[in-house]
Amino acid sequence: MRLIIVTLITLLRLPLAVASTWLFIHNEWLWSYLCFMSCVATDVVDGKLARRWNVVTQFGEQADLFSDIAMFYVYVPGALYCAGRFIVALPPQTRTGILVLMGMGVVGLAAIITRVAISRELRRWYIEKGSFWVGTSSVALVGLWVSLNLGWWAASILVGYGAVAILTNLEKIKKFL
Repeated sequence: MRLIIVTLITLLRLPLAVASTWLFIHNEWLWSYLCFMSCVATDVVDGKLARRWNVVTQFGEQADLFSDIAMFYVYVPGALYCAGRFIVALPPQTRTGILVLMGMGVVGLAAIITRVAISRELRRWYIEKGSFWVGTSSVALVGLWVSLNLGWWAASILVGYGAVAILTNLEKIKKFL
């Protein structure tokens, strides 16, 4: 039963990410924020419970990794879509510069994905470190964007959570550096 609970918590992450992104795109900031924070909470809770209840499985580890990657592929395109709405109102030179930077990011991500699919070493790097650098930082920035649209209190909670997460996981983070 405990294994089922942990697995369900892990699998909740994707629908929460989709809901948060849909709400984000439609400027429903409070609900988007609540779904985003719930998504982040499931990422913490599933691992802690799995270790505490000794129900860590290879399937669970893979489901956790794929849920994290899916969050990236849901949040980042949603943020780019929203950014596109704001880009239209900018002066042509600024708009061109932003589009070039976004294009470089897409090409870079495509290169990483292609290399990860081809090379075992790059795949291992992505699983061990790349998901932290590529996924965590970009999803955190989307969360910050959502929270800043609510106000200082939401941004403070998110930043506070991030600080606590960093401080309680310093040893784990060191291996990503």
